[in-house]
Amino acid sequence: IVKRNAVMKELPILLLISTALVVLFLDVSLANGSNNEITRADAIVCLLFFAIFVYYLIAMARKKLADSCVSAPFDGVSSRKIRQKNEFCAAGTAVLKIEQPGKMRIAAVLNGVYYPSGKTGRTRIEISFAGKKLGTVPVTICSPVMDPLSRTFEIKADLPPAMTLPSGTLCDIRVVLNEHRAPALPEEALLFRQNGTFAAFAVKDGRAVEQMLVPGITRNGYTEIRNPETMRQLDFIVSGQYFVSNGTPVRVNGK
Repeated sequence: IVKRNAVMKELPILLLISTALVVLFLDVSLANGSNNEITRADAIVCLLFFAIFVYYLIAMARKKLADSCVSAPFDGVSSRKIRQKNEFCAAGTAVLKIEQPGKMRIAAVLNGVYYPSGKTGRTRIEISFAGKKLGTVPVTICSPVMDPLSRTFEIKADLPPAMTLPSGTLCDIRVVLNEHRAPALPEEALLFRQNGTFAAFAVKDGRAVEQMLVPGITRNGYTEIRNPETMRQLDFIVSGQYFVSNGTPVRVNGK
C-alpha cells in the first residue's frame, strides 16, 4: 500500500517532466525550427523540473522518517520498560512508562457524603510526608461522578515544583472542605455539665462568672466557640477553672 501510494504521487511528476522534455525537443513541429535539438535553455528548464522532483523526494523522505520516529508527548524520564526489544505488541500497547518528576499530581478518594463540599479551586489539601507538613495545594480536578460500587469520588491536585515527592508515594493528607474564622478557647478551659452543655469561667469585676458556650470544631488544642457574643470583652480562666464557681473572687496573675 505504501509503494502504491508513492507511485501514484510520483508518476504525475515523472509524466510532466517527460512531456516537457518531448515538447522542448520538438523544435521543428512546434517552433518551425530547422532541427530538433535540446538547447542550453531547454536543459536549464529540465534541470528546474528535476530540482522540483528532488525537493519532493526529500520532503517525502523527511515525512517517512518523522512517521517512523515515536516521541513522547512530554519531556520526562522512563521509569519502567513494559515491553522488551523484539517482543510482540499490538497497536496501542504501552511499551514504556514515562514520568515528569517536576510535574507531580496527588490523588485521593473521598466518601460520597462529602461530594457536595468538593469544589475545584476552593477545596484544599494539606499534605504531610514522614511526619513533616509539606504544604497546602488547591484541588485542580474533582471527579464529576461517583463510583457506583464504593460510593466514592476522586479528587486530584497538582503539586508545585518545590514540593518534591517520589512517584507512587503514600502521603498523609487532610482535605479542607470548609473553612471559616471563629473565636476559640483552649480545649481544657471548657467544662462539661450534667445537662450536656459546656461552660467556661470568665473574670468580671474580679469575680468568676460562668458563661454557657456552644463548642464547635476542636483542633490543635483549641475549641471553636459558636456563640461568640458571650465572649465579648471578657477574660476567661484557662488554668485552675476546676477550683472556682460563680462569684468566686479571682486575682488575675497573667494573660
